[in-house]
Amino acid sequence: MKESTCWGRKNVRAFAATIEVRNPARVIAAYRASRQAVRWPVPIDAHPSMSAHRREFVRALAEKSVPEILRSYVYFSVAEMERMLRLASRYVLLEPLRGIGLELGAGSGLLSSLVARSREVDAIFAVEICEEAADLLLPKVARWVLGDEAHKVVPIIGSFDNLLLPDNSLDFAIEIDAYHHSDDLRVTFTECARVLKPGGWLLCFDRCWPDDHPDWDIERLLSLQYTPEFLAANGYPPDLKLTRRENGEHEYKLREWRAGFEAAGFELCRLCKFWRAVPTREAIKAALSILPLSLRRRLYEPGEERFVTFRWWLTQRWRTLWRNVAGPKDLAAPARWPQMNIFAPRETSVLLLRKKR
Repeated sequence: MKESTCWGRKNVRAFAATIEVRNPARVIAAYRASRQAVRWPVPIDAHPSMSAHRREFVRALAEKSVPEILRSYVYFSVAEMERMLRLASRYVLLEPLRGIGLELGAGSGLLSSLVARSREVDAIFAVEICEEAADLLLPKVARWVLGDEAHKVVPIIGSFDNLLLPDNSLDFAIEIDAYHHSDDLRVTFTECARVLKPGGWLLCFDRCWPDDHPDWDIERLLSLQYTPEFLAANGYPPDLKLTRRENGEHEYKLREWRAGFEAAGFELCRLCKFWRAVPTREAIKAALSILPLSLRRRLYEPGEERFVTFRWWLTQRWRTLWRNVAGPKDLAAPARWPQMNIFAPRETSVLLLRKKR
C-alpha cells in the first residue's frame, strides 16, 4: 500500500526513540485483548486533500463484501493470491515461513491472512499507513480468511520506515507491491533488517526491472497520467491531474534493489520472474483469430484477440512441462536476471532475501 496518500487523523512527527518500543508478545497480547488496531506515529501527510478522498473511498469500501474489497483494493482474488504463494513456496522459499512475521504496506491484509493460515506461523504484524484500511479492511479480511484465528493478523497503523519493534525480534517479513513506494530503499531495507533476527527472511513480490532496461521507458512509465476511470475507481476526483510519480510510484532497477538490501545487511538468495499466465479460454480465442471475422462472429463475440497470445500460451505450456520434467534450476546459485521464469496470476518479480548472520 502506498505510504503517501492515505494517513491517520492524528499524524505527528515522531521517531521510534521518542516512544515505547514494545515487545512483540506484548503487542500481540494487547491486540487480542482489545481487537483494536495498534497505532504508531506516522509522518504528516504531504497531500491532505488527496488523502481525504482516499480515506473516504476506503470507508465506503469497508461496507462491501470481502471479494468486492479485494477486487477494488488489491486486484487479487483469494485464489490468485493462494496460487502466488504456492508458486513461491515451491520455487522461491528455501524453507517454510514460521514464527512471528511482519507484512510491510499490508493494504487489505490478504497476504498476511493467507500466510497466517500456516500452523507454523504464530502471528503477523500487518503494518499499513492508511488508518482506515488498518481499522476497517484488515480485520474484516482476516476474519473472512482465518475465521476464529483472525487474531493471528495484528493490524498496525504505521510506516514501514519506522517500525516500533525491538531489534532482532521477528522471524520473517513479507511485502507485495509496497517497496516500490519507498522513497529510499536503503532506509526501508535497513529498518526491516533491524527488526529481523539474524538469518530472518524477507520475501518480496514487487517491481524490479533488469539493469539494462532503458531509462527513457522508466521515465515514460513514471510520467503516465492516471485515466479518469482509474481515478474514479480508486476514490479520487476523475478530473484530478495525477501522474504515477506524483502518486509515489517508483520503477526501481535490480541494481537499485541490490544497493538497498546489501547496504542493510541482506543477501539475495533467490530471484524469479512471475509472468502472467494466459487463461485457456483466452488462448482458444486467440487461436481462432486467424479465421475470417464473419466466421468468428458465428462462434463468439470477437474482441481484440491476437494470434501471438496463442503462441505465448503454447510457450507457457511447453516451459511448464519442461520444468516439471527437468526440475527447477539451481536457485541458490549467484543471482542472475532472471534466475527462473514462472507463470502466475500476475506479472511481478519475486526476491528472497536473508539477513546475514
